[in-house]
Amino acid sequence: THVLDNGTYGRVIFIPGNWYATESTGIQPAIDAADAGDNVYVDDGEYTEQLNIGKNLSLIGSGAFNTTVLNAPEHLALSYTQDGRQVYAIVYAHDAENVNISGFQINGSTNADTFFNDSKRFVGVAYRNAGGTFSENWVKDILTTGNNARSGFAFLGTDKIGSTNSILNIEDNTFSGFQKYGIALADSQMRATVTGNTITGDKANVGTSQSGIFVTSGAKATIGGTDAAMDKNTISFTDIGVEFDGAGGNTAQNNALNNIDYGFVVKNSAGTQLLGNTM
Repeated sequence: THVLDNGTYGRVIFIPGNWYATESTGIQPAIDAADAGDNVYVDDGEYTEQLNIGKNLSLIGSGAFNTTVLNAPEHLALSYTQDGRQVYAIVYAHDAENVNISGFQINGSTNADTFFNDSKRFVGVAYRNAGGTFSENWVKDILTTGNNARSGFAFLGTDKIGSTNSILNIEDNTFSGFQKYGIALADSQMRATVTGNTITGDKANVGTSQSGIFVTSGAKATIGGTDAAMDKNTISFTDIGVEFDGAGGNTAQNNALNNIDYGFVVKNSAGTQLLGNTM
């Protein structure tokens, strides 16, 4: 085990190929110091950071439920532009084919910014032109002040570049306390599988129409799968369970939708298959 302490990366602990972040070192310095393909292990504790990941790596927490907690900073400094809008994400993964993130609680309630609206969006986790696996995390309380109808996404995946290896897997996560979407997927090169997630909205209190999963602008996703026990997504207390808008050729199979006004909304999405879902 080695300790690296310099002006570029700060203080991080590592052995070749593996980096270790603690509350005293922070997470971003280990991400910055890691080479493509490395693992970054994050110890138990609470971290208040906005993370920027622009390389292939695995970011591994110690557990999503009150073990490794990533709190949003009071003010989010980093943003990027997507279709003329600014996106402010607590975790931003981009321009890499294999970014794997697991074992974190990602909490938006500690953010105090009040400027979010349709053109400035608050997001828990954003994958932009990136693939990999996002699994066994809990993303919570991605809420905005007022009735901001197009802000407050727990997870946002967009891809306009595309690659045969750029597939996004969203597996076995919990998404709760979001303003607009639990999971939103967009753009013609986005390819995703969405399985085993629990998505819980709060349609009675957020003041805007919620969708558990939203697929749009040519994105293609397999939502659920053939194994009803293992693959199903459970979506509750949203206005719409799964919404397809301008996204043909998608499949939603063996998902469970509870306490929802409209289970599925399909608009301009030819070839969409709905198989074995329960409502």
